[in-house]
Amino acid sequence: MIKRIYNLLITQPKVHREAYELNKQPVRWINFKNGYYDPVTGEMLEHNPDYLTINQIPFPYYPKDCEQVLQGGENIKKYLASSLPNKEEQQTFWEYFGYCMTQDTQFQKFLTLKGNGGTGKSVAVSLIQHVVGINNMSSISLQDLNKRFYATGMYGKLLNACADIPCKAMENTDVLKKAVGEDSLIYEKKGQEITPPVMRELERICLLKCVDRMWMDHIDNMDQLRQGIALRGYGQKDPVVEYRIEGFDMFDQMVDSIRESSVKMLLTIEIRRWKSPPAKALCPATVHPVPRGHPTASLCVSSKLAATTPAPAAAA
Repeated sequence: MIKRIYNLLITQPKVHREAYELNKQPVRWINFKNGYYDPVTGEMLEHNPDYLTINQIPFPYYPKDCEQVLQGGENIKKYLASSLPNKEEQQTFWEYFGYCMTQDTQFQKFLTLKGNGGTGKSVAVSLIQHVVGINNMSSISLQDLNKRFYATGMYGKLLNACADIPCKAMENTDVLKKAVGEDSLIYEKKGQEITPPVMRELERICLLKCVDRMWMDHIDNMDQLRQGIALRGYGQKDPVVEYRIEGFDMFDQMVDSIRESSVKMLLTIEIRRWKSPPAKALCPATVHPVPRGHPTASLCVSSKLAATTPAPAAAA
């Protein structure tokens, strides 16, 4: 079964996609659950298989209900009136809020909230995180961006939000440029450091490891579902039908988890090579007389990838 899932991820056109095939839609579009929204024209467009994206806002959006929705939100209005009483600052906050939902990075801007403790800064950050979605964001501090592999945690994310930034971290402009710019991440560097065949083997190992782990979790989850599915009969639902529907949904979730986990592992893995000992050190130990008629043994020291250990992963 694991081999079948692996082959499915590799060979099925609907599942396997190259990086250049993703995110071809205009960067200003916002991918909601019910379609693409163009904030420039105000149009709501249906999802199209020609535009594949790795980010989606976990909420639907209905432009026709915009005015009705704006009449509510009393708690948010009270919060802004106390924490951001200045109308211009509120407008800046909402503009940056919308900017975080797009894949557009041409402005290369970042937003900092400065103030004393207990003034509601964390509430503003949590509000943006909730709307953008936990799967579309990272939480890497500015002081960690210069550490090796940490910046890869922002790959494919719409937002990087962190709290309690020390003043010293704000003095380094290189860190800020990395946070808001469009620099290449560590994956390309890893691909250049080693040969393509070894890189493909590394990708295969990461994918198989994730498939193995996720498949075992999927079996446990299906077993738990089977034990409790009979209770659906009390709700006038067919347990067999419900088991089949939820089973398919859980399988799709497993495939999505495999994709995400394998990419994270590949981007944060650290490659180490064993150095071959000097030839003189091997000769006295391996070269010795062998009686005629006895089988001989040969020692082969390989220069291929010897071990892989995951590097410290960025906080999700």
